[in-house]
Amino acid sequence: MKNSSVELRQLQALKRNEGSDLVAKAELEGRELSTVELTTLRSIETDVTAFDAQIKDAELREKFAKSNVEGRKTAEGDSKEKREIANFSFGKLVRELSLSRGDENAITGLEKEMLQESAKEKRALGSMGDGLYLSNKFLTVENRTMSAGSATAGGNFIATDKVGFFDALYAKTVLPQLGAIKLEGLAANTDLTGFSAGVTAGWATEVADASAGDPTTASRSISPKRLTAYVDLSKQLLLQDNFSIQNYTVQSFMKAFAVAIEAAAINGSGSSGQPTGLLGTSGIGSVAIGTNGGAPTLAKILELIQVVETANAGMNGKFLVNPKVVAKLKQTVIDSGSGAMIMPYMNYFMGQPEQIAGKETYSTSNVPSTLTKGSTSGTCSAIIYGDFENLVIGQYGGIDLVIDPASQAIGGKTRIVMSQYVGVAVKQPAAFAAILDATTV
Repeated sequence: MKNSSVELRQLQALKRNEGSDLVAKAELEGRELSTVELTTLRSIETDVTAFDAQIKDAELREKFAKSNVEGRKTAEGDSKEKREIANFSFGKLVRELSLSRGDENAITGLEKEMLQESAKEKRALGSMGDGLYLSNKFLTVENRTMSAGSATAGGNFIATDKVGFFDALYAKTVLPQLGAIKLEGLAANTDLTGFSAGVTAGWATEVADASAGDPTTASRSISPKRLTAYVDLSKQLLLQDNFSIQNYTVQSFMKAFAVAIEAAAINGSGSSGQPTGLLGTSGIGSVAIGTNGGAPTLAKILELIQVVETANAGMNGKFLVNPKVVAKLKQTVIDSGSGAMIMPYMNYFMGQPEQIAGKETYSTSNVPSTLTKGSTSGTCSAIIYGDFENLVIGQYGGIDLVIDPASQAIGGKTRIVMSQYVGVAVKQPAAFAAILDATTV
């Protein structure tokens, strides 16, 4: 039988000691090793090195011999233990503890044995705690029988974390990019004054009197209209959420107000407290597609530009449309042969993206797509062209934010109220023209 790794290490140690004794003897006598002694020492070194390989081989042999034996024992033991743990009942344990008012001595059967095994593990690990200690083995087996997909079978126990925050979807605001004017810090009703028609000049003969060329003055009034909303939050929610929900709510107010102001500036009704928007302003140009509306064509688009430029107001003209119109114009050819679209798709056919007829184009769902023309009800879209520096939005003061914990206290709520006062005016209505009956389907 081959020596074990332990026996080989012992033999190797004896050889090392033999070499050490040989060197120590020469040093004690104060001399160098003789030729015979050096030869002996080299032989000892060879033997010690040879033992390293033998020990390594012995350890490898013993490793697999041990795993084979232990594997059989472990398989048998594991199988028995798993069967026992599988029969462990948390329900029985809880029921017996409940009936005995927490007396551990009332626990019986397998549950008692398992708790005793767990107690040994607890002592070995030095675990602390006043409650019952259960080995992780029970949880592992129990998890296999509980399903996250079923609430009653385990899903109810799955914790839910709140991670991050996502906001609602809001319409894009584009009036600042179009050049609309914003007046801030207003207090009183405000009139924008100017000329609706400038000085006129006329030709005359050498000594004839000059004709009158007086300009026509005009005033466009802006008065505040109240935009407001409130949200009630429970005080318990604010307490448990550390008031972050309040911050999110205020941010949402701000976005909602920006969208509501732009929508009113474009198409405010002038009633129910709304300002009158651009499309409802008297004097803007109009281009109609048909009795019942119709699909936009290049001819109608060019007519829209012509109306504004005929009024001498097309120097900074831009288009304002909604996404439905964009999708339609990118699929509508300018003629029957070229394949070019009214609104270029990317850079095809040398076109410039986000332009119509070479004019900058902006899109937002704040431009209405639910207009009616004749028998076409609720599906017509507006197409607006003009110089948006003539559109003025006046803001009276800042934003009024009230966080009221008192008025709704009886219901355990805090009310957040936000208000803003805004007016709209169009300096030169003739600087704009609109199609109000474009169909996109």
